[in-house]
Amino acid sequence: MPTDQWSDAVSPVSGKYSAFGFLLRRWRRQRGMSQLDLALATGVSGRHLSFVETGRSRPKRALVLTLAEALDMPLRERNELLLAAGLPAAYFEFDYDSAELSVYRSAIAELIENHLPYPALVLNRWGDVVDANRTAFAMFPELVAEQPVNLYQAYLSSDHWKAVIENWSEVAWAAYGHLQGDAARYCGDQRMQSLLRFIEDCLKDVPKPANLPSSPSIRTRLNLNGQVLETTTMVAHFGPVNDVFLSELRVEMIFPANDNARRFFAMF
Repeated sequence: MPTDQWSDAVSPVSGKYSAFGFLLRRWRRQRGMSQLDLALATGVSGRHLSFVETGRSRPKRALVLTLAEALDMPLRERNELLLAAGLPAAYFEFDYDSAELSVYRSAIAELIENHLPYPALVLNRWGDVVDANRTAFAMFPELVAEQPVNLYQAYLSSDHWKAVIENWSEVAWAAYGHLQGDAARYCGDQRMQSLLRFIEDCLKDVPKPANLPSSPSIRTRLNLNGQVLETTTMVAHFGPVNDVFLSELRVEMIFPANDNARRFFAMF
């Protein structure tokens, strides 16, 4: 059987394929690349790439990083690929509250405070709420908890939001599509796969929108006592970083998209 036809079901510890080769092959196939494609993209000989993928040759650090870059792997997964090759991790991973991230934490605090009176939420890779401004906590009281709350789980399982959002099917399925995109980017992330299954269960009775959105972005339409508030969302990320946590962090800023929404948020 040709090497490139090997199934991912084969154990990565069977002896035929190394743990590194197992991960590399999975990412290569996820990106729709053959060994030849990856070899051409990195300037590595096809023979050598085959040897490191099957475990016949041990890759050096520079090669692992080159392959990870060509496969557009996130930083967390690049560290995992290095560790699977028996090499030390290349990227930092500090806690959000650490002194090392104080500059970035201050920048985020300034951003979300300056966004007032509109809501802003700080989310990690999986959609856990790391921080938010006071309007966001007022609008989403379910986020006020001792442990981080997952926005996907709290939002899409909420009967309240399902009742007040007029275009619930459009908004909910858009959230699912966003997570699908993240799951493709973070190949093999089991928690993300579990979140996808959770959302699928939440949406099992929610029909998919039959038509394309009628505006340039999907606007959330909240009906509050007969007043329809339209909002839209902008997402901010840090520029190139060498820290796993920062590379996965995003700030979602909600903006008013009609006068009703502007008047509503002015009360906060």
